[in-house]
Amino acid sequence: MIKLHNALWLSVGSLALCGCLYAYQRPWRLFESLEAYDDIPLPADGQDPAEFVFARLMYPSVPGAKFEFRGRRDWREGGTSWTEDYPRADRHFLTALRRLSRVDARSLEQPVNPDDVDDIYNWPWLYSGLTGNWDLTDEQAAKIREYLLRGGFFYADDFWGPDEWHGFEAGMKNIFPNREIVDLTNEDVWHILMNVRAPWGGDHRELVTLYRNAQGGECPFVMGEEDAPSCGSTSARFGCWTCTVVEKDNSLAGLIDAGFEYLEPLASFRDRLKEVSENPTFRSKVRRNGQPGLGPLTIEARQMLLGELLALQESAQMALITNHEVRLIKDWWGRDKSTAVMRDMERLVKLSWGGN
Repeated sequence: MIKLHNALWLSVGSLALCGCLYAYQRPWRLFESLEAYDDIPLPADGQDPAEFVFARLMYPSVPGAKFEFRGRRDWREGGTSWTEDYPRADRHFLTALRRLSRVDARSLEQPVNPDDVDDIYNWPWLYSGLTGNWDLTDEQAAKIREYLLRGGFFYADDFWGPDEWHGFEAGMKNIFPNREIVDLTNEDVWHILMNVRAPWGGDHRELVTLYRNAQGGECPFVMGEEDAPSCGSTSARFGCWTCTVVEKDNSLAGLIDAGFEYLEPLASFRDRLKEVSENPTFRSKVRRNGQPGLGPLTIEARQMLLGELLALQESAQMALITNHEVRLIKDWWGRDKSTAVMRDMERLVKLSWGGN
């Protein structure tokens, strides 16, 4: 009898543990999108654990919400305002984040329902779009308020005019009834970066040094309204190291002059890109619209540059391009070849019929 009693309690304990684990973190789920272009493939490593997860807030919409052309739907099943640009935008953002930073980011987004017990507290970074359409219940607003007070970071965007801003503002008033939305100046942002200790234990002065080193005289580093505008704007700028629009990449040159000599091969390859792109022998004699003139780089020139980039990646021991990106590039080459063949066939047909 004692053994049966112990076995019963063990079974009950196991069920309780499973219930706690289920309540602790919801698995990834895919929902219907508000957009027609939601047919983006699942990344192969989408379920791999990572330090950063792009969480997207699910919420009920106001009646007659803008852009919800399919009528009133159950927001818990997707297809409403919270799925605007979902999941394509989420995965594109994560692809760029993984490609351009050292952040260990999961390649799949995580939809989060504030009604799912305490699941929202598992995702420190929370995004929401079209929040001018949200219609939070008091319970949901309280849950989001508690999430923010615990240190969660909430990012909302995509407001279409004053009406949607007022809708977002009303939702935030429900979350924080006694607080006002405050605009931050450049000085406010840099004051926080320079005077508040970073959560990981360091400070942000290295960031300031990096921007100053990269300015190169082309785009001055802006910290306040009294500073000179940066490239015709009021923000500091980092140029893409492969950009050939400017004559010289002063940001990259500034970093090299500041002691980052390992970037010199990148500067040389950037100059090589500019040299090839400005050489008519490497350019098609037909534009993409089919009209005569300097067109895109020939397939041969592209193959040459890709080979040089892969060689640079090998010699410099730097991750400059992924195998997946190489496959996509070659796929586009195939499409361009097909387009050129079709264009030539169309021209021949016109000539055979006496057309122009």
